[in-house]
Amino acid sequence: MSTQPTVSPLPTDQLPFLAITGAIGAVIGAVAGGVIAKKTGRSVWKGAAIGAAGGALLGLGVGAGLGMISGAGALATAGKVVAGLATLATTAGDKITAGLGKISNVISNIGNKTTNIYRSVSQAEAISIKSLGKFTTLPGQMEVKQFGFSLQETIKFGQIYGQNIIAKASVPNRVLSQLYTGGIGGIDNPIFRSGTLTVYGDMLDAFNQAVAGSIQIMP
Repeated sequence: MSTQPTVSPLPTDQLPFLAITGAIGAVIGAVAGGVIAKKTGRSVWKGAAIGAAGGALLGLGVGAGLGMISGAGALATAGKVVAGLATLATTAGDKITAGLGKISNVISNIGNKTTNIYRSVSQAEAISIKSLGKFTTLPGQMEVKQFGFSLQETIKFGQIYGQNIIAKASVPNRVLSQLYTGGIGGIDNPIFRSGTLTVYGDMLDAFNQAVAGSIQIMP
């Protein structure tokens, strides 16, 4: 007598329950991901693709959970799937939307993080910043704006040149990666131990547009 276990073929009227929940999740995730991407200025297609992948995973998780609760396991008959599809779509949709919302918040927070930078300015430059609300190149100045990442280091630098006014700005971290940041080996090494940021003339307009909020003049 054979001791090999027998495997019964799957009934033809059964559908993979997890595939249904995964597909629902992918559709909902794609729509939500595309909408989020459009609102945050990112590629809609990439957002939809990421949303679809995340939604499919969450949909599979929801389906597995529902299967365990109902005792249906990984398979359900076609009739049961169709009958419960509306309820399932609502349940899965709510969970997927909530999950994607949390993911979107994390991405948004990462993209919105800023770094404070400081610049020692003359009286004339301080007046110009207050008047125009941005950094500009004054007559006789270099076509470059340099900033420190440490307030105390910038104050110390200004004192050497008889400048006691500091301009403070907040810049998104995603913008910093597009600009030149000098490390310890950068300019004025003995003072700016925390590094410096250099904005060249051709990048000044874009830099001003990227500054988060208003430029503060201290004191």
